[in-house]
Amino acid sequence: MKLLYISSATTELKIKHIIKKYLNGKNFKTPQQTFDLSIAKGLANFANNKVISIPSVPSYPQSHKLFINLKKDIVSEELEINYMKLINISILKSIHIFINSLIEIIKFSKESIANRVVILHWPLYPTMLSAFIAKKIFKIKVILIVPDLPEYSSSYNTTGFKGLIIKSVNKIKPNIINKFDGYVLLTEPMIKKINILSKPYVIMEGLVSEEQTLSNNLIKRYDKPIVLYTGAIYKKYGLESLVRGFTKYVEKDAELWIYGEGDYVEELKMFSLKHPQIKYFGVAFRTEILEIQRKCTLLVNPRPSNEEFTKFSFPSKTLEYMASGTPVISTRLKGIPKEYDSFLYWFETESEEGFGKKINEVLENDIKDLIRFGENSKEWVLKNKNYLAQTQKIKTLIEELNN
Repeated sequence: MKLLYISSATTELKIKHIIKKYLNGKNFKTPQQTFDLSIAKGLANFANNKVISIPSVPSYPQSHKLFINLKKDIVSEELEINYMKLINISILKSIHIFINSLIEIIKFSKESIANRVVILHWPLYPTMLSAFIAKKIFKIKVILIVPDLPEYSSSYNTTGFKGLIIKSVNKIKPNIINKFDGYVLLTEPMIKKINILSKPYVIMEGLVSEEQTLSNNLIKRYDKPIVLYTGAIYKKYGLESLVRGFTKYVEKDAELWIYGEGDYVEELKMFSLKHPQIKYFGVAFRTEILEIQRKCTLLVNPRPSNEEFTKFSFPSKTLEYMASGTPVISTRLKGIPKEYDSFLYWFETESEEGFGKKINEVLENDIKDLIRFGENSKEWVLKNKNYLAQTQKIKTLIEELNN
C-alpha cells in the first residue's frame, strides 16, 4: 500500500528553527502541526508513506522572509518529512501550494499503479483543488481529514481588507469538500454538514501523540493548587468568565495559570496586575506545556457549549489534557462523545459563578483522589485514543476504498 500524505506535519526541532529564522523568535501555536505529525507516525506503521509538509510560516510581512526553504526531517526509518518550498506572499503562496501539490500528486500517481491513496490533512482549498483535478485524470483515491470546518476557522473569519478578499473568494469558488472518496471526521454532525451521507468515513475525534504515550516517568507536582489553561485566549472562548469567576469564588491559596495568545491577552495582563492569583505566561513550546500540565492540580477548558461550531469540532486540548494524568474540568461541548463522561469533571453552568464554584468544589477533594481520577483518565485515553489505535481507523478506511 502506498500513501501520499499532504499535511502540515512538523517536528518540534523544525518549529524552533522556523521561529528563529522566519519569525524573529516569536512563538506560535502548533496544534495542527502536532496532530498531523502524529497521523504521519501512525500511517508509517502500516504503509509506504510519503509525507509532504506545507510549512507553517505566516505570510509576509508577519514573517520577514519572502521565500520558505526548509530541509527535510528524518523522523525514523519509516518516516521522512519533505517540506514544500514556497513563495511567502499571501495570494502567490496559495497558488504555489496548489501547483506544488498537483506536481507531487502527479509524480506519486505515475510512480504507483495499484492501491494509490492520497490523504489531505485539512480542507485547505489549494490542496483540495489539486487532488480533485488529479483524481479525475489518474483515478486515484483521495481521503480528506476534516479536523475543523473551514467556515469556523480563524482564517475564514479574518477581518479587514484581507478578510474581505477571503470572503469574496469563498463565495465564488466551487465547493469541492464533498467530492472525495473517503473522510476522516472528528464528530458525527460533520457528516450531514458537508453532505457526505453516501461516502465512506470514520470518526476519529483526535489522538494522543507518541511523546505523550511514552511520558510515564513520575513527576513532582507544584506545592500549591495550580489550575491551568493552555490554548487560544479569546473572550468568546470563555476566558473572561473563567478568570473573573476564579477571583470571586476560588480559595486564595490557589492560582490560575494561563498560556497562549489571542484577542483577550492585553486585557488579561491588566486584570492579572490587580489579581495576583491570575498569572499569564505567554506562549511556550509544546514540550514545556506538556510538562507543566503534568505538574498542575487541575486543567480547565471553559469554551462555551452553546456555539454552533462545537458540534463540528473536538477540542484537541481535551485529549492532551487527559494524557497528562492531571484531572480535567470541561464544559459539555457537543463534539465530545458520551464515552468521555466518566473521565472528565464537568462545568454544569457556564458563567463566572459556575466556573469559579465548580473549580473550588473539585479542589476541595483530597489530592490523592484527584491524582487517582487523573491517572484513571490518562490510562483510558492512552489505551483507546493513542496515535497507533486511531490511525488504524484510517487503515480500515483505506482498505474499504481499495476493495
